[in-house]
Amino acid sequence: MKRLFAILLIIAFALLTACGSDDTLDAPLDVLDVPPSGVIIGATPTPQININAKASLSVGATAAYIFSGLEGTTLYGAVEFTNTGETPLRVTNARFMFDVKGTQVAHEFAPVFCDYGAILPGETSYVTLWLPRANLTTVGDITLTAELTPTVCENSRVDMGLSNLYLADNYPGVTTLSGRLHCIGEGCAINIAYVGFYDANEKFLGAWHFTKNARLEKGDQKNFVVNMDGLPIPNLAETTVSMKSLAYGFEY
Repeated sequence: MKRLFAILLIIAFALLTACGSDDTLDAPLDVLDVPPSGVIIGATPTPQININAKASLSVGATAAYIFSGLEGTTLYGAVEFTNTGETPLRVTNARFMFDVKGTQVAHEFAPVFCDYGAILPGETSYVTLWLPRANLTTVGDITLTAELTPTVCENSRVDMGLSNLYLADNYPGVTTLSGRLHCIGEGCAINIAYVGFYDANEKFLGAWHFTKNARLEKGDQKNFVVNMDGLPIPNLAETTVSMKSLAYGFEY
């Protein structure tokens, strides 16, 4: 009987030891204190590139304004687009066609940081343009159509997120955007963030992009305030009901 009791004790101790082993427990989840809007918390690795896949995107809504800027009469245009393919892409060329009260203005350009812009399948991002045109007046209706050229992106990126986004019409004609930038993936030297603005009817009002001039390591969080001088959207903070954002980092 004593022998049986001893055997039972040994078995019970072995079970307890196994249950408490580090090999059988999941590692604790590293959770940010504020979840970034629209971003899954935790490192999200860039999907493996399918070299046989073709980069494809769909152009969404556009927004256009004409205003008096520091360089004279200026056209502003913004377009949203979504990666509809099966591989990360970058937009290597954009063609914006403005119609200002019957006057046609076309402009081709390479979007900012286009060599590093790895937009993942299903993600939505933005392309923006400021174009000084002294021969135009600042009156009249304006519309915009856009053509974007996608290319398979073989560059890796660092996943980032934005949270606590807040708009304030602090000065006449100038709105500030504040919030917090999170580094979710591995560290990076350069980063870029895009924010799109939408009204109560989900109409696309425009977009802004900016960089946080600081090296970020995994888990870092940096507050920011951006003075959006040159974004000609009247009463932006009052009109905006929702915002969409996309941010990522990379190394040169």
